[in-house]
Amino acid sequence: MTPTLYLRIVGALLSVMLASAFVGCSRPQRILTVERIEGVIEQVFDPSMGTCSRCWRPWNRVKSHTTWFESYHGMFTLCETCWHALSPTERWPYYRDILRSWPEPKISEGKLEQIVLAEKFGANPWMP
Repeated sequence: MTPTLYLRIVGALLSVMLASAFVGCSRPQRILTVERIEGVIEQVFDPSMGTCSRCWRPWNRVKSHTTWFESYHGMFTLCETCWHALSPTERWPYYRDILRSWPEPKISEGKLEQIVLAEKFGANPWMP
């Protein structure tokens, strides 16, 4: 590992640790886990890629889980692994935080909460 790459990884880890301690995000997102450390390291190699809200792994390294709220509108905030690891009530804060970050949401918070709490398998209910 080159010194430059090493410094980028250490810098990324420090920035995540500081952000997770001081940013006003939901409680589940403040915990630094092994998966998140792996996710931060992977982000060094894919800095412009979006990530799973729970494990922080880039979307090109994990399969996203889409939660559908209209026939052709959905959102993905968790990867399949994280989605399956959480109960619907544990998933909700991740969806709520993403929805609140949207400048013009396509769905109300109450409606999305109903969908997230009722979702069991992730199939698009709008498709035959």
